[in-house]
Amino acid sequence: MTLAVGSTAATGTSTLTVTGSAASGGPHTATVALTIIVPAYTSAPQGSWVNTYGSAGYDLAAWNGGGSDLTSLGAATVTLDQGSRYCWTCSTTDVRALQSPDQTGRRAATYYDANQVAVHLSFPSAAYSGTLHLYAIDWDSTARRESITVNDGSGPHTVNITTDFSQGAWTSFPVTVASGGTVTITVTRTAGINAVLSGIFLD
Repeated sequence: MTLAVGSTAATGTSTLTVTGSAASGGPHTATVALTIIVPAYTSAPQGSWVNTYGSAGYDLAAWNGGGSDLTSLGAATVTLDQGSRYCWTCSTTDVRALQSPDQTGRRAATYYDANQVAVHLSFPSAAYSGTLHLYAIDWDSTARRESITVNDGSGPHTVNITTDFSQGAWTSFPVTVASGGTVTITVTRTAGINAVLSGIFLD
């Protein structure tokens, strides 16, 4: 039996073709579509997310200091299950910091926890299918390392940030959730001080 898998360089759909011979006859071929998830991370476009991410909603962690986020997620809601809020600097021109939705200012703020930040998105009245983008920044050091895991009910998908992300790290995950469903986000510290997560964006 031979297996031929169509190549893919990123998350998407590829084809798998299986060819073999049955004991009672000649060769048989079947082709099925596979969804291949290849989450990764990149620093671009740092904190300049407007018109790039968030067309279906956003949550800017700790935007209002340690008290609350700046959130516009449509029918979805966000809950911080484990962690605290912190603003490294609530006014800056540094492009690593997330910009405001009107692009008039930037703030370097985050969810943080000594071991693990846990967040979930709820979709109580409408299904959602799209891409979840997450932004993390090691604002005050270069030593942090962490893993980010997203689960929409189809199984967890993880990105391991194993290098310096003081310039910011964007991760992207395809997400499909039924009405009434939830998506969990878990950020686990693997080195340095505290797990961190600054922004959640839906497209």
